[in-house]
Amino acid sequence: MTIPLQSTFIIGRETELALAKTLLTRTRLLTLKGPAGVGKTRLAVQLAGDYLAEFSNNVYFVSLTPVSQPELVLSAIAQALGIAEENENGEKSLSSQLRKKLEDKAYLLILDNFEQVLEAVKDVKALIQACPLLKVIITSRELLRIKEETHLDLQPLPYPEPDKLPPLDQLARFPSIRLFLERVRASSPQVDLTPQNALTIAQICKKLDGLPLALELAAVRVRAFGLEYLEQNLNRSLYILGYGNRDLPEHQQNMRRTIEWSYHLLNAQQRKLFRRLGVFVDGFTAAAAEEVGKAANETLNILDELQALADCSMLQLKETPSGIRFRMFETIREFAIEILNEAGEENVFRLKHATYYLNLATKAKEGLSGARQGEWLETLAGEQGNLRAALNWSQHNNAALFINLCAVLWRFWHFRSLLEEGNLWFRQAVNLLEQPSENSSQQFEVGAMVLNGAGAMALTRRDYAAARTYFLKSQQFWLRAKETLNLQTAEERAQLQKCDKGISNVLGNLGVTEAFSGNHLSSKEYFEQSLKLSETIGDISSIAMDCNNLGLASLQLQQLEAAQKYFERSGQLFEQLGDISNVAICRLNLGRLDGKLKKYEGALEYIRQSFATSLLLKDNNSMADCVGEFAVIAVDMGYAEIASQLFGLEQAIRQEFNIPLQGTAESRYNDYYQRLKELLGEESFAKRLEQGRNLRLDELEDFVKRELMEKKRKPTKYPNGLTELEVNILCLLAQGLKTVDIAERLNFSNKYISNKLTEIYSKIGVESDNTNRNRRAEAVKYANDHRLAAALAKSPA
Repeated sequence: MTIPLQSTFIIGRETELALAKTLLTRTRLLTLKGPAGVGKTRLAVQLAGDYLAEFSNNVYFVSLTPVSQPELVLSAIAQALGIAEENENGEKSLSSQLRKKLEDKAYLLILDNFEQVLEAVKDVKALIQACPLLKVIITSRELLRIKEETHLDLQPLPYPEPDKLPPLDQLARFPSIRLFLERVRASSPQVDLTPQNALTIAQICKKLDGLPLALELAAVRVRAFGLEYLEQNLNRSLYILGYGNRDLPEHQQNMRRTIEWSYHLLNAQQRKLFRRLGVFVDGFTAAAAEEVGKAANETLNILDELQALADCSMLQLKETPSGIRFRMFETIREFAIEILNEAGEENVFRLKHATYYLNLATKAKEGLSGARQGEWLETLAGEQGNLRAALNWSQHNNAALFINLCAVLWRFWHFRSLLEEGNLWFRQAVNLLEQPSENSSQQFEVGAMVLNGAGAMALTRRDYAAARTYFLKSQQFWLRAKETLNLQTAEERAQLQKCDKGISNVLGNLGVTEAFSGNHLSSKEYFEQSLKLSETIGDISSIAMDCNNLGLASLQLQQLEAAQKYFERSGQLFEQLGDISNVAICRLNLGRLDGKLKKYEGALEYIRQSFATSLLLKDNNSMADCVGEFAVIAVDMGYAEIASQLFGLEQAIRQEFNIPLQGTAESRYNDYYQRLKELLGEESFAKRLEQGRNLRLDELEDFVKRELMEKKRKPTKYPNGLTELEVNILCLLAQGLKTVDIAERLNFSNKYISNKLTEIYSKIGVESDNTNRNRRAEAVKYANDHRLAAALAKSPA
């Protein structure tokens, strides 16, 4: 459920609300159509709230305000539903993931501001056709014009004719009057409808054409100016500003007049800032406004003017976990951009806006590998609308800035699994990437970073061939960048070190590509080359990462002593740097190593520490890895039911956050699944998997401690090396139970018990060429002769 909270009641839309509900009983696609400011979104939100119970809370509001490319509409829907995008080479496309989520349950989607992405109608139509229980409400200034669509035209609120005023009690029932007075009273409780002000209020509602947004904007001014002054200035404003384009639809002219009137009530400084703030999309911070909203050598008190704009409802304030954000209504923002363009300032301030977010993303790039990783992820997530706006503008107006933005944002797209979006931007960046001139080291460097990012995105979608191509080309760009340096200055010597670090990183990524492709010897060679270069330039972070990668390669090659040395060195270096996310990865890898060595107590503790850090940082990838390794250890310790639950949780995390298993991990896990199926049987295994999906991440540490770390089974010794399970099977056999009965009693599959009996016969010396009846008889005699039932009863639990 994702529905915006509303601080006021909907007023004057009772008829439309009832009609919309009636229409929704007949159609699965309802478009709320109307002019800007007519209240389409407000009505849609009210419908969403009213339908919560009927749709079992499966009601989702998707704002398309920051989405300007039709290709990203499905991505926006997926984000609202909490579906992370899978890679292009994975089993499911984004559209198929959405269909799977929506196909068998009743869902209600509200797609708001669809007019700017009308070409995405085909995607919405496909979803409706594939998901028979899905209903969609769309708000748009234009119709979709498909046969599945039913539309409801929202008109402005009815208002009285000032020259034919009805009695006061009837006048008070007009929706526009009700809305206007309700909003006025929010700031001026003493204002009421009286015979003295009735005509003035009716004139205001008529002149504003009954548009809810216009009425609300006007209502805010009553406290400062009074009703009479407001009505008179509204008259003058409409007259002065009546030159609006006559080829626009009438309702757009009216809305423009309303906003234009509010705009001209601002003072010169406020107007200047207002139009510049139009470059922000989906909100901004005061710090961003201070950086972007002021021209060079200009005196402008940004904070004071921000507050003034908020007070007169030209800006909205919203409290978020990271602080106060400001936001314009979208129709107001469009007006701000229009007058910014008329002032000849649009490109100037779009450049300042894009530069600001490039600088922010550059800082975040470094922060994403440090202790503040979680904080930076949330910061970038909150600025996605602005980042997209900066990318959209720079793509067409400043290719170098666009390429730089892509180069520094790929880690964010990777961490948040925004694969489709990341790949879209990188395809465009690579297309714009021109062959740098021979003497431009900086151009080569930027190109190398873009190609490295494109390779990293290809890795996430498991396109290893494309990743390898991108990384090799990135390496060539770094080498060309080095060739342009003459090393005469300290700055150029610093650039040389940067190039070597870039080459080292690319070598490491080539090693990862080989590892994911199953070429572990080749991957180790790349990691060794990378480490050698990292040590030459003395880059601690790169050395730490290379050691971790070499540890993983050594682990795959069964070089366990070498793996331990590499992991320990890597962990120590990352601790020196305060890079807790990579410290956690090293601990996870040490846990994997201890698991291989059957040092289960140490393995569980390493993985527990890693999981705790990953949970703190909201690192979904590492969390999934940790849970998977808990499951592996549980299998090896003999806790099949617990292992199955843990694997269920691991699968749930990967599905929710789109985290595919890479390289040989998938086949490794499949081997463990098979072992568990043999131990528990298909049905029991599936049941435990499903139970695990309901485990809570914030309770997992306690679960692991209780079910694995604090359980200490003391080993018992039985003759011929029999295990406790095998002795249990022999005792049941001695009681006369058949194989099928033993399997049912112990909750195993028939096949598993049959295979286990063959192993038991071998251990106790029963000849394999005997008949099955004779072998059973000898096994029963063995159990009785060795008093296994008594030994089993004495065995500690």
